[in-house]
Amino acid sequence: MKKKKYSYAKEIISVYLCLFSSQLYSIRWEPGSEDRRGSKWDLMVTDPITTDSCNMTTKGLFVFQNFMLINITRAQFDAKGKKHSISSDVADQNLTFNQQLTYGVTEKWELDANPFPIVLNDNSREIDGPKVGMGDARAWSRYLLYEQSLEKKWIPSFLFYTELKVPTGIVKLGDTTGRRTFGNLMTETTTGFNTMWELRPIVLNLNFWYTFTAGKFFHGPSGAIYDNPADIVSINTSVEWAVRDYENDSSIFFIEINQFYQGRTKVFWGASTDQPKAYSLRTTIGFAEFINRSTFLIVSLSATLYGQNVYQEWGPYISAGKTFGK
Repeated sequence: MKKKKYSYAKEIISVYLCLFSSQLYSIRWEPGSEDRRGSKWDLMVTDPITTDSCNMTTKGLFVFQNFMLINITRAQFDAKGKKHSISSDVADQNLTFNQQLTYGVTEKWELDANPFPIVLNDNSREIDGPKVGMGDARAWSRYLLYEQSLEKKWIPSFLFYTELKVPTGIVKLGDTTGRRTFGNLMTETTTGFNTMWELRPIVLNLNFWYTFTAGKFFHGPSGAIYDNPADIVSINTSVEWAVRDYENDSSIFFIEINQFYQGRTKVFWGASTDQPKAYSLRTTIGFAEFINRSTFLIVSLSATLYGQNVYQEWGPYISAGKTFGK
């Protein structure tokens, strides 16, 4: 009886979070090859928050996720990586709410979108400007090129990733603090590859993405606008430790290291740009809990370890979601 009550409580909590919580990347359901489908290990695998894995959403499966990310600003890194206290006119906290839609087109092709991101500057300081606004919308596609098998377990899964970000975010051009704005004015086209090794019970993920930029660039830490932004290179890694009990639930613990670099050139075009270099090194630790086979919860804590021309931020992350169609 106690076990049943505990199960019901988990269901109620999960539904509540789905409705009231709301950067990216969802739980993936692994269809796998025929031999891997027979293994309970591969029935459900989670993605970490920013390090996308190679597990695909099953064909015909629709996933809806709510995200809530709290960024608490405590310092700012200058161009040399030296940390400075934020001034009194910089907001010290904001919340981002995202609703992510995911659909498995085929066993190897998936489409995702985050069409209506909402940013709330809820902080302890009185700062002029809008407090709530829409952020930049995104849509992306994932195509599995090769899937790891039991027979060739040392050859990792490999997929091709593309993403488009459009500047739908509200930007207040007179905001010299960069904290009363909800976008960066850039159109971004990202392409790259994701790699994943399942070395049970450890899962390793590695992403390498290159982002082509167009339009203007709003640099939040300086409040400056640049007419010719540079492209962006992102390298993200994660390690997951999976604890599975399929009779009751399934839990996954993970740690991530994420970094991005935005220089002063467009590498493929050989053109110089007019903005400062920006670099960020961030870590995340958390867990994912499967309430049942269609409901899940992710909780984690992220922090900026080092940077150049970026804010030092930390904060919790909550995500809850539901799957439909299978």
